[in-house]
Amino acid sequence: MRIASIFAAILVVILQSSNTFAQPAITDPIKVGYERMYSGDVDGAGDYFLQIANREPDNLGAGFGVLMAMYEKGLQSADKQKEFESRIDQLIQKAEARYNKSKKDSEALFYLSQAYLHRGRFRVDFDKGMWGASRDAIAAFPAQWDPKLGIHVT
Repeated sequence: MRIASIFAAILVVILQSSNTFAQPAITDPIKVGYERMYSGDVDGAGDYFLQIANREPDNLGAGFGVLMAMYEKGLQSADKQKEFESRIDQLIQKAEARYNKSKKDSEALFYLSQAYLHRGRFRVDFDKGMWGASRDAIAAFPAQWDPKLGIHVT
């Protein structure tokens, strides 16, 4: 009887300590989508981000998540490439509009810079033109470029 109660007490302590080290549940919907994608469920993550983006059209994180899922699934077909370009242009327009309203909107600036970066990456990866990608970056952030030297300055 005494051994059973000691065993039960040890079991309770073990179960309580295992809950102490358990990771908290992810509640941020954007993080949930990325967890799905990086766990290998790219299709599910893409659908999840698309649902959020359709429900909340101004959610930059969801729009960017759709783009990342599309890129992960592959953009080999011309239709997928056109859709990607269209979606990334829309994201740039939304992020730019938000950032122009408030230069303190760090989320808008983050997604604006990421969208330009990934549009450049897309253009290089799919032979859409390195010069076009460079031109976009210069046009987006003209104060960061020295036209005489042709280099990025900070």
